[in-house]
Amino acid sequence: GWPLALGTPAASLMITRLAILGQDLSFHSPASPAVDSPLPRPYTAGMEVHLSPDIQAKLDRLASDTGRAKDDFVQDAMAGYFAELASVRETLDSRYDDLKSGKVKPIPGNEVEAHFAAKSAAHRSRRS
Repeated sequence: GWPLALGTPAASLMITRLAILGQDLSFHSPASPAVDSPLPRPYTAGMEVHLSPDIQAKLDRLASDTGRAKDDFVQDAMAGYFAELASVRETLDSRYDDLKSGKVKPIPGNEVEAHFAAKSAAHRSRRS
C-alpha cells in the first residue's frame, strides 16, 4: 500500500516538495508495479505565492527600500530555507546513524527531565 493516496492534496504537496528538491519522481503504480511512470515537474514556468498581509507588507517595504525585485527576495528566502533544511536533515541522519551503530547511547526522557530540572533549580538558587 501507498503511504499517500495519489491525487490527494498531501500527495501533490509531497510530489511538489520532491520535485523542488530534485528528487527522482518515477514511481511504481500499485496497479502495475512493473511500470515506471515519470511524474511531470510542477511549476516549471513559475509559481504564485500567497503571503499573509504582514509578510507581504514586509516584502513590499524591503523591495521598496532596496530597489530589488520581490521575486529576488522570495528566491533568496527559499534557497536559504532549502539549504537549512538540507543541513538539518544531514544532522538528523548522522545522529540517527550514530544511534543505530551504537556510537552514542540514547538518554531516557526521565533522565533528560531530571537533568534540566536540576540545572534550572541551580540557576534559581544562584539568583536568590
